[in-house]
Amino acid sequence: MKKSFTKLLAAAVLLSAGLFASAQEKASLIVTKTDGHALNYGLVATPSITFNDSIMTVTVTINNAQKAINFKANEVKSFTYGMTTYVNTPTSDKKISFRIAGQTLAIQGVKSAKNIRLYQIDGRQLPVDATENGESAQVNLSGIAAGVYVISADGETFKFMKR
Repeated sequence: MKKSFTKLLAAAVLLSAGLFASAQEKASLIVTKTDGHALNYGLVATPSITFNDSIMTVTVTINNAQKAINFKANEVKSFTYGMTTYVNTPTSDKKISFRIAGQTLAIQGVKSAKNIRLYQIDGRQLPVDATENGESAQVNLSGIAAGVYVISADGETFKFMKR
């Protein structure tokens, strides 16, 4: 009985790893400046942060080399270090086309509006307000805030910015 449970648990873990392969967690440092801009650095190792003479220095490892990034301390509102979910770079062989017009994203070649998924850039899925007409669908974007999003339909993905 214990062996069967262990095998079942191992199979479930392997299956779930395959289902979620499109998103991954990585360490990141987010520096939010006083002007509202946020800079997000994907990291391989824990950064070193020091303050000297009103300068905040972030030392990170990039391609096995140390790199120092300096910020004027009075221009930094906050900084956060933690795990961030990243969506893999979208790829497409152009079976489906995406086009934005105002508050509507038109998707041509989609089989069903039920197959459309909308994600925030941090990987969280959002509800989709979509209507379909044959092999096309229109996604209403008026209900989402300005930002960068990834939309997926029938295995094709598209990254866009709503302003």
